[in-house]
Amino acid sequence: MTRTLGGFTAAALVLASASCTYRAPEPLAARVARYLTANPQTSAELGEAIRQGRVLAGMDREQVLAAVGPPERATRLEGPSKVEVWIYYAARFPGSQPGSGRTDLFRVVFVDARVRIVEPI
Repeated sequence: MTRTLGGFTAAALVLASASCTYRAPEPLAARVARYLTANPQTSAELGEAIRQGRVLAGMDREQVLAAVGPPERATRLEGPSKVEVWIYYAARFPGSQPGSGRTDLFRVVFVDARVRIVEPI
């Protein structure tokens, strides 16, 4: 006996869900190596910050992605300046102690495509 749910068989639902696969975030070392290979002109200071998983004021989006990966959430704000706010779990930031203090989230604010603010929220 085949059961249907809204016109779909249970077998079709199982097959559809089987095609959705979880993709783990790329490891830090692989992200860093890929970025630095593609951008050999990167300064020593910036390269070291990216290797350590640190976000610095003045970084662009690609550099932040190399350092800490994609954000948990991103928002673009309308206005005269192009502002984006990326939210990360604190565990992605070196030296943070998730669960032990004021917050478990960090905010990275870009203004005109460059990091302006990095702060716990």
